[in-house]
Amino acid sequence: MLDPATQTCPVCGADQRTPACVGASDPIQPELNALRTSARHWGLVAVVTFAGVAVLCFIFWYNLRSPNISPDLKAAQVAAQSLRQVRECLSKYSLSTKDTYPPALDALGSTPSFSIQTAAEAGYDLVYTPESAPSGGPIRNFMIVARPKEAEYLKLYIDESGVVRATSENRMATAQDLPF
Repeated sequence: MLDPATQTCPVCGADQRTPACVGASDPIQPELNALRTSARHWGLVAVVTFAGVAVLCFIFWYNLRSPNISPDLKAAQVAAQSLRQVRECLSKYSLSTKDTYPPALDALGSTPSFSIQTAAEAGYDLVYTPESAPSGGPIRNFMIVARPKEAEYLKLYIDESGVVRATSENRMATAQDLPF
């Protein structure tokens, strides 16, 4: 047995003093380990939260961004809206005159002129054609065509039914074309 006062081993001569790190307990070490574990945990929570928010932002951006609509389709949408507005004016006129339509849009006053100007700015000319009875009676039907100023624009048509019809063919739109 070794004498406690002896600092070296009598057999091998090794230093028998207890190192400072062995047997001595460091009261700060468990707190540091707990702090490191907590920091890793909250760091992971932050990364996952950031990734989730980034994914949600991308989903909202992708779904709520304005769609890329071609200029010719935008112009056709403006012209179609103008056709509907002029038709609405004609319908109001018809209600006040016992189901007849005017021989010209001038009879409606200045109300449809804004729609006609809007269509012109979009690249369309609106042409109103009343259809009178063969005997020269009252005008009971009409059609309005939107003639594009650009060849690649859609040709549009509306009548008293209120359905805007369109064609991309090299001709004016008619009542037989598909709805726009």
